[in-house]
Amino acid sequence: MAGITHAFVSEVEDGADETVVRPSNWNAEHTGLKMVRKAADQIVNNSEVLVNDTHLFFAVGANEIWQFDIVLFCLSASVTPDIDYLFDVPAGAAIRRWTFWSMVGVDQWFDATVSATIAVVDNDRVCMFRCLYTGAAAAGDVQFKWAQHTATAEDTKILLNSHIIAHRLA
Repeated sequence: MAGITHAFVSEVEDGADETVVRPSNWNAEHTGLKMVRKAADQIVNNSEVLVNDTHLFFAVGANEIWQFDIVLFCLSASVTPDIDYLFDVPAGAAIRRWTFWSMVGVDQWFDATVSATIAVVDNDRVCMFRCLYTGAAAAGDVQFKWAQHTATAEDTKILLNSHIIAHRLA
């Protein structure tokens, strides 16, 4: 993704603190912010095999720490398939998540590299996860993967405009 540019105006003088975005460097590439949006629906039909989401992933460097939110718009024709999901991360990295939708343990962290299930009830469902990625020596991608929880001969979808907004913390 190309850098985000703004017409930034500030009365504050440039300083020596490199952790502060200053007027002189505001239009530079902002590598600490990533926004990824699904440009099209993605369908899984009659499959419990986790697949890479075609849009919901972003690159991370070695030893970086990221906080990100992922918003999923999900759709299924019946109550049967539901959605299994997880995040693939570079070797040695960890990712924890918690969920912003009604489920037991909403205030608990979960290992997001282990498959979990979203109940999609013959309708659309919106769910949001807040995640904390802690990198290791390897760089790579944080990749959202998903499948039907129960293989069903019907379309289960992650819809257009599902998205990730990520902030590098370190």
